[in-house]
Amino acid sequence: MNAQTFKVPSRQVAVMWSLVFSYGTNALVIVRTLCLVPLYLQHISLKEYGAWLATGGVLSFLTVMDFGLMGVLAQQCAAAYGAGDRDKLGTIIGTGMTVSAVLSFLAMAVAAAAAPILPRAMGLSGEVASRISFCFVLAGIANGLSLLAFALSGVMKSLQRTFATGLVLFLAEIVNIALTLVLLLKGWGLYAIACGLFGRGIFVLVGNLGWCFLLFLRENLPWRLWVWEEAKAMWRMSVFTFAGRIASGLMAGADGFLIGALIGPETAGIYSLTTRAAVIVLSLAGSFATALMPSLAHLKAERGLDRFKEILIVCLKIQTTIVTIGMAGVIVFNQAFVSLWVGRHLFAGQWINALFCAWGVGYAVTGVNWNALYALGDMANLAKFSWVETILRLCVSVFLIWSVGVIGAPVAALLSQAVGPWLLLSRSLGRRISLKTIELRRLGLGLAGRLLLPISVAMALFWASGMARDWLAFVNQVVSYLLLITGATLLMDRRLVTSVIAPFRGKTSAIATCAGTK
Repeated sequence: MNAQTFKVPSRQVAVMWSLVFSYGTNALVIVRTLCLVPLYLQHISLKEYGAWLATGGVLSFLTVMDFGLMGVLAQQCAAAYGAGDRDKLGTIIGTGMTVSAVLSFLAMAVAAAAAPILPRAMGLSGEVASRISFCFVLAGIANGLSLLAFALSGVMKSLQRTFATGLVLFLAEIVNIALTLVLLLKGWGLYAIACGLFGRGIFVLVGNLGWCFLLFLRENLPWRLWVWEEAKAMWRMSVFTFAGRIASGLMAGADGFLIGALIGPETAGIYSLTTRAAVIVLSLAGSFATALMPSLAHLKAERGLDRFKEILIVCLKIQTTIVTIGMAGVIVFNQAFVSLWVGRHLFAGQWINALFCAWGVGYAVTGVNWNALYALGDMANLAKFSWVETILRLCVSVFLIWSVGVIGAPVAALLSQAVGPWLLLSRSLGRRISLKTIELRRLGLGLAGRLLLPISVAMALFWASGMARDWLAFVNQVVSYLLLITGATLLMDRRLVTSVIAPFRGKTSAIATCAGTK
C-alpha cells in the first residue's frame, strides 16, 4: 500500500500551527503560573501553598509512568504513516492506546497511594494535611488523564494534524485558568487549583478522543486493540527512554520536595517563587532545540557526520545566545520582579537566583547535546548519563540542604551538572562526531564567553536606573534591556545572526539545512 492512500497534510502548515499553539499555550501557562500567584497567596496560606508546590515535584515524576512509550508510539505511527501502511498504522495505534490506558490508571493509583505520605513527610497534620492529600489525588487523576490524552496527541502529531491537538491544549489551558479563578474567588482555596488541573485533564482527553475518532472514521483505519508482537516491539524500544525519563523525573522534582522535607514548606514555596521566572525563561528558550533537533537524524543520514557536526555547532551557539540573554535578565531584574509580584520577603536571595540561572544556562546548552545524541540513536548512553547526574545530585542536595540551607539546592545542581552533562555527555558526543579535545575545549570557552555580553548590558542598565519600584519602571527596564542586547548582538555577532535570518531573505542557511527546508 502506498503513501498516496492517505490524504497527507502540508508539513509546513503543520509546523506553523504547532508553533502558533505552542507559544499561545505557553503564554497562558505564564498567566497561570505568574499572574494568578498573588491571588493564590491572598486565599491560601504560604505554608499550605508552599507544601503544594513541594508536592509538584512528585506529580512531575508521575509523568514518567508512560515508561517512555509515548515517544515510541508517535515515532512508530509516523513511520507507518509515511510508508502508507494502513493496517500496521491501525494496529500500532490500537495497541499503543491500550497500553497507554493501562499506564494512565497505574499513574492514578500511584498518586492515590502517595497522597497520605507526602504531607507527613513535610511535618503537616490536621486539616491542612487532609486538604493537601485530597488535592494531590485530584491532581494525580488529572495527570493520569493527561498521559492518555498526550498519547492521543502524539498520534495526531505523527499524522501531521497539529491544528487539532494544538487547539485542544490551548482551550484546555483556558478552562484550567477560568475554573481556578472562579473557584478561588468563591473561597475554595487550594481545592480551586486542583479542580482547575482536573478540568484541564478532562477537557484535553475528551477533545483529543473526539478528534482522533473523527480522523479514524474519515481515513477508515482498521482498529485492533491488542497485537502482542507490536506491544513487544514498542516495549523494547522504550526501555532506555524510560530509564532516562525516570532519572530526569527524579531530578526535576527533587529541589522543592527536599527543601520542604528538610527545612519546611514555607521555604520550599519561597524557593519556587524565586526561581519561577528562570524556569519560564528556560522553557521558552528550550523551544529552539525542541523544534530543530528531530531534523538532525535526517541530516546525519543524508549528509554524514561532517555536516551534522557543522550544524550542531551552529545550533549550540544559537541556543547559548538565546538562553544567556534570558538568564542574564533574570539574574539582574528578578529581585525587583519578585518584590513587585508577591513581595520582597518572598525573594530567596540573589545568590540563589544567580546560581539557579547559571544552572539553567548549562541545562539549556547541554540539552542540545542531549538531542544530538538522541538523533544518533545513543539511548543507552543517555540513560547512563541521566542516572549518574541524578544520583549525584540527590546525594549532594540532601547533604548541602541539610548542612547549609536552601542555597545547597542550586549548588548541588551545578556540581552534578559538571559531572553529568559536561564531562560525560559532551565528551561522548565529541567522540561520536570526531570532535577533538582541543576543539571541544575551544567550543566550550566560546559558548561561555557568550554570557559576557548579555550580563554586561543588563548590569549597566541596572546600575544606570537602579531597582525598579513599580511595574512601569520594571517594564521600561526589561524592554530597554531587550532592545539594547538585540542591537548589540546584531552588531557583534553578525555571522550567527545571518545564519538565522537567511531563510527569510530567500537564502540557504545552516538552520534551513538542519530543518530540511532547503
